[in-house]
Amino acid sequence: MKWIIFVIAISYSFLRYAWAMETPIENWPAFISNKALAFSAVSFLTLGFWAKLKKQKETSEFFYLSLVCAISHGAISAAILNPSYYDFLYNDIQRLNILGEMTILFGAVAFALFISWSRESASFSRDIFVFSIILCHIVSVGYSKWITPSQWKYGLVPISLLSACIIFTGLVIRVRHRSK
Repeated sequence: MKWIIFVIAISYSFLRYAWAMETPIENWPAFISNKALAFSAVSFLTLGFWAKLKKQKETSEFFYLSLVCAISHGAISAAILNPSYYDFLYNDIQRLNILGEMTILFGAVAFALFISWSRESASFSRDIFVFSIILCHIVSVGYSKWITPSQWKYGLVPISLLSACIIFTGLVIRVRHRSK
């Protein structure tokens, strides 16, 4: 199942961003992989919580894969964060706008919490906080694309919206199983 998540993520990323959005071929390796890594990170995190609640042995493996994908996503994001990739995060003088600042802040806080959280025992409030910050990061970087379905070529939903749905599902799972 672990490889299936990444294969789905990279396939959808390629379909939406390379084929439908016509991303230049020279941007495929980092840009498209980064989309897939972000999607995989939240998918593995949510699967990790599900497996933990079901007392399955794959729990720590899902969390580990989520962490690896999140670290890779953070590194690639830092490398490609510029107006040519993410123009909507920048103002007219090529500095981050408020949306860009919030996206980076939520991403950095989510990453720091995720790293420390993976090393500590579970706590309901900390879990909710981590899921919420990750959701804020996804929403801040993606919501402007979500509200314009007419711009979704061939009806392909932005991967950030899919990621937000997955992390929201993880949040609901954690809230519904508060005592565990």
